[in-house]
Amino acid sequence: MAQSDKDTGQAANRQASGDIEYPQVAYVNGQCINIVASLWHTPEPLAWKSGAVARSNEEACVIAATAAWLRWRELMMAEGRLPASPNFVIPSSHPSIWDNFSHLWNIEMRSPSDCPDGSDPDALTQLCDDNTICVINPISSGRQSSIRQIERLDHAIGDLNAHRLRPVPLHIDAGDEGLLLPFTAPELIWDFRLTNVTSISAYCPDGSQTFPGTGFVCWRDRKCVPGGMLFAINYLGTEISQIGLNFSRSSDSLMEHYPRYVRLGYDGIRNAVLSRQH
Repeated sequence: MAQSDKDTGQAANRQASGDIEYPQVAYVNGQCINIVASLWHTPEPLAWKSGAVARSNEEACVIAATAAWLRWRELMMAEGRLPASPNFVIPSSHPSIWDNFSHLWNIEMRSPSDCPDGSDPDALTQLCDDNTICVINPISSGRQSSIRQIERLDHAIGDLNAHRLRPVPLHIDAGDEGLLLPFTAPELIWDFRLTNVTSISAYCPDGSQTFPGTGFVCWRDRKCVPGGMLFAINYLGTEISQIGLNFSRSSDSLMEHYPRYVRLGYDGIRNAVLSRQH
């Protein structure tokens, strides 16, 4: 075979492989999002739930907060108002990613200063105004009291939104607890079962029977995802859509997640997580 013919044959093989590979990766990506959204009791009826796989917890947080900012901006512009001076409200004790988000996106971060840990629901809602893109509640590892506080915060935001034309959404930064709580404490209500929770982000810790460090973000429904965040590209004749800060990334984490979820199932992962914690 001539060299040019050989090169052409190899290119055709790569094309054929890609025609199979990329759709399969997109399928696994969607299935992982579906599984995580279901663990968080998504109310979304669509076959493919609204969410994104991130390379880290930080990326998942930033994606969720960016969506809240863009939704707020779209609403302000639809009302003919200048989308200036946005802010978000968060307890004074929070992960450093939120300081970074505030500085890099130039969005004011508001935290209560008159309570010890800044997590009092009334103190948080009092800081909200028309420029508030969302309230963020981080979950502290190993503190079930902070998880129970989320239900109180949801009620406080519900009371606030009852008097507002534009509701303030609640984002749950579940951190490394987000993919453990559905197995270790399923009775705790902190997820989409709460009315005002619009989005949840989390990442996979060691011992969760999933690929450590991978982040997830899920939204209540498709209306919560600004259209400008959904990027589509045609890879080898296949249309791939994604929400994220980067398009090209390794699929290793997806290939780890999906088989474990399918092979072990809910009871298998729960037993594995509980055995690692004891």
